[in-house]
Amino acid sequence: MPSIRTFCFSSALSGNPVTADAVTECIHKLKESLKDQHPDLLFLFVSPHHAHAFSVLPEQLYAALQPRHLFGCTGGSVIGAGREVERAPALALTAACLPEVKLRTFHLQGDGLPNLDFGPHVWHEALGFDAAAKPQFVLLADPFSFP
Repeated sequence: MPSIRTFCFSSALSGNPVTADAVTECIHKLKESLKDQHPDLLFLFVSPHHAHAFSVLPEQLYAALQPRHLFGCTGGSVIGAGREVERAPALALTAACLPEVKLRTFHLQGDGLPNLDFGPHVWHEALGFDAAAKPQFVLLADPFSFP
């Protein structure tokens, strides 16, 4: 009998300065909370203290949690599991199980943006979505480098 998927959200935060231990801690907490579900969307927020591992984190998270999509960024402050860590090592994961919700991730570079003077249709074309579908967005932008 197929399992019934329900909406669920779970969050974990680790202040462990050892990246491998922080990742393991957060993954363990999420797996415990999610039971047998794999997240449709996994948010990763990580402090610069773990910069040496930025390139391997996605592979580790895909292997351990099997999310459909991974979305995240770095930050001087990291929030997760109802707590905030400022100017210290931190790694936070938030998992969302969103059955039958259509998700799509994309990445924009500042120099690849459509001409803002041409109206919304250029955004529809650039991002490949139908405005009639009334899409919703989660945006993570760097206010120092993105126009």
